[in-house]
Amino acid sequence: MYKKFYRFTEDPFALSPDPKFLYLTSSHKEALHSIMSGIQERKGIMVITGEVGVGKTLLIRTVLKDLSEKIKTAFIFQPRLDFKDLLKIFF
Repeated sequence: MYKKFYRFTEDPFALSPDPKFLYLTSSHKEALHSIMSGIQERKGIMVITGEVGVGKTLLIRTVLKDLSEKIKTAFIFQPRLDFKDLLKIFF
């Protein structure tokens, strides 16, 4: 309904957030900068937390899209494995 009304060519509210719809507020810019700094400074494991709907997944997808292919990443959401079994997958 809104797609036709606003003349959208794509659905901006899909189940998987699309980085091309990212609107960077000041807090999103700060979070994105922190994530990129953590990666560049090789800080190791980073955790992103926040309330539902604040843009965590969208920020992570944006970072993953923009990273060099040389950088190894893992995007784990709602894991059904314990930590030991999760490590077996990667190592």
